[in-house]
Amino acid sequence: MKRTILFFIWLSQLLFIQTVFADIPKTYQEALDKYKKGHEAFAKLEYKKAIQFYTDVESFIDKNPKFKPYFDHHFRNFSMIEMVREREKLSDIRPLIEHKIGIFYIKHVDAEFEGKKIKTDFTGDLKETAELSQDVAKRLIEILSRGQMTLSFERIEIEGAFTDLSLGYASVDGEEEDRGIVQAVVESIKPYPWQTMLESLSRYDTFVFYWNDNRLKVGEKGGAKALGGAARIPVVPFISYGPIRGRIIISVSLADRPGTFLHELFHTLEKCYQINPIHGFWDSNRKNFPDWSGQGEFDYYRYHFQKILKKQGLQIFQFISRFPSSLTEPAIKKIFELSSGLSYDNLKQAAQYFSEGAKIQVKNEAEAINLYQKTLDLNPYHTNALLRIAAYYHKKNEKDKAFEYSLRAYQIDPFDSEICYWMGVGSFHQKKYKEAVLYLSEGLKNDENSLKLYQYRGFVYYQTKDYSKAMEDFKMLLKLNKGDKKWLKSYLDPKKKTGDKEAVKMMKNLGI
Repeated sequence: MKRTILFFIWLSQLLFIQTVFADIPKTYQEALDKYKKGHEAFAKLEYKKAIQFYTDVESFIDKNPKFKPYFDHHFRNFSMIEMVREREKLSDIRPLIEHKIGIFYIKHVDAEFEGKKIKTDFTGDLKETAELSQDVAKRLIEILSRGQMTLSFERIEIEGAFTDLSLGYASVDGEEEDRGIVQAVVESIKPYPWQTMLESLSRYDTFVFYWNDNRLKVGEKGGAKALGGAARIPVVPFISYGPIRGRIIISVSLADRPGTFLHELFHTLEKCYQINPIHGFWDSNRKNFPDWSGQGEFDYYRYHFQKILKKQGLQIFQFISRFPSSLTEPAIKKIFELSSGLSYDNLKQAAQYFSEGAKIQVKNEAEAINLYQKTLDLNPYHTNALLRIAAYYHKKNEKDKAFEYSLRAYQIDPFDSEICYWMGVGSFHQKKYKEAVLYLSEGLKNDENSLKLYQYRGFVYYQTKDYSKAMEDFKMLLKLNKGDKKWLKSYLDPKKKTGDKEAVKMMKNLGI
């Protein structure tokens, strides 16, 4: 009887051990399948399931450590199991902020790169993979923000093709060795979905573009990667751009990684909160953040989120409300039709001429102006070239000619803050003071932190004896940049010495 009981105890233990270890993946592919199931459960907030799947994956990694870097969370130094537990503690959240993200799946790539023809499609299974990654990243953001922010997604298929790829280089962790980074060029999408881009400016805080790179490689380390940050979104390629938005480009090579999505979205947040340098968790950069004592990429993100929650708040991370779009369909349609006869190659070459001019302008201004003129020969709607030439003539005291180029730029893009600035400057010199204030105010609607717009509008107000408004602008200028005290002193001090009582009062109130 005793032997029988011992036998059954032994058998039950054996069965228990077999049951426990039966679920541990035996191969890398099995581990990836479990990893995906863990992501699916986590996205749905099925905490127990998610922990079990992730635990099985960790058991596989413990036995096969060589595969550790291939799992997204280990690559970025955090634990998915801990993430699930942290999200479970938050329970039902009521976010104060919803960061709205437009996901744009560009269905095709039809481009030549380094002598090779690249022709791919973005298929349904790739979309499914990308969407799971997005949903897990949403949970990670909820954790980092302590439930105060969430992400929402609208997913759009663009029936077009990327027709151009760019190659750049970036150092890794400050090392001198470079790796080639390939990116799809948003402006190269054909046919270009200008109406979709225009409408989306009022709907999304961040634009995410996906493309199928077919696992493109450059050299030993380089290839198609992801790119995050913030930029003005092209509505008419190389010509008309909307207000600043988050902008992320992700290749298929990284579409299945929630950590990548989070990483690139954090670059967008860095732009909003002026966190510099990027990649502060690198050993070479962490000296710039001496009060961060943690380790690893995710802990670095947590450190910044805690600072933001304590000081500025997350509302700054809302591009739509901060930088509303004033672009109208009739105006954009007109520009699109006017520029439709310009070839992509010419537009791209024009951009190259402009870039070359910008690089040499300080040392060789005459040649730079020549390059800007060549830019306009190929692309007469290149507003930055028009403004550079306007500034050149303004410096030469040819104010009317400067205004002519500024006006050309304004007729193309009336919502660009830099263009509005130069229209304000030109109008002031034409003694059209009300118009000058209107242009400068319009610029501030699109760039609420522009030092030069506050400075010049304050100057116009003072010159036209609207002292209370001048005071408001100068106070705002100093709030944004205390270093402008020097400029204010240089402007007001001579007036004070001539007995200008307003200058005396203003300098006292400004603490100059």
